[in-house]
Amino acid sequence: MSLLDVRNLYVRYAMRRGEAVSALEDINFVVEPGEFLTIVGPSGCGKSTLLKVLGGLVTPTSGEASFKRTRVNRPRREMGFVFQSTVLLPWRTVLENALLPVEVLNLDRKTYTERAKDLLALVGLSDFSNRYPGELSGGMQQRAAIVRTLVPDPEVLLMDEPFGALDAMSRETMNVETMRICLETKKTVVFVTHSIPEAVFLGDRVMVMTPRPGKIAEVLSIRFARPRDLDVMGNSVFASAVTRIRSHFNVKHTID
Repeated sequence: MSLLDVRNLYVRYAMRRGEAVSALEDINFVVEPGEFLTIVGPSGCGKSTLLKVLGGLVTPTSGEASFKRTRVNRPRREMGFVFQSTVLLPWRTVLENALLPVEVLNLDRKTYTERAKDLLALVGLSDFSNRYPGELSGGMQQRAAIVRTLVPDPEVLLMDEPFGALDAMSRETMNVETMRICLETKKTVVFVTHSIPEAVFLGDRVMVMTPRPGKIAEVLSIRFARPRDLDVMGNSVFASAVTRIRSHFNVKHTID
């Protein structure tokens, strides 16, 4: 049974003058348990809107997204969201930020404090648990944000360009780290990005979207075994996948 199922999905937004703008049209796909699906497409094609529909933050105009055959019509604890901005509270330590969902969901603090500490160790932040976000690098802040999302133990991670603000070297490091973390925690991931190489490196499948209104142009399977290291980017098969995806976009709609 698929974990996520999107059928005949359309999203239209009403503008101030009364006209409607179509963000997504006729979106159909499934996500299997444990899969890492990456979504790539030009700015404004509806990638983030699609992620918000999966997370129950946006209601589709027609069609539906379902989680384990139950329609998604509200945010669910089983879905964890990682945004491009870390949204870490500057007056709380790294550990206190990680425990924020525990407070919101009224979970047992003692149990989840131990889980938070274990996750901070997993991402190499044990020595920084009592530091404040302003004392961390951008990559460390993103790792802290991922830990915060993982603490309530969601089944699915929805990641909306989480590394877009990082420099190239930090971004590559976070790609490797994200793959390792998700493998070790056995999470299903839907990951939105503008970067074609990032989409190919991380994804079991890459879903390519058209310019607005967003439609699915192609879903490409990536056959490299996991875990992967950055050397795979020099492989001719990797380069071929990047070239194939890039062929969907002309100069006007360059996305990489």
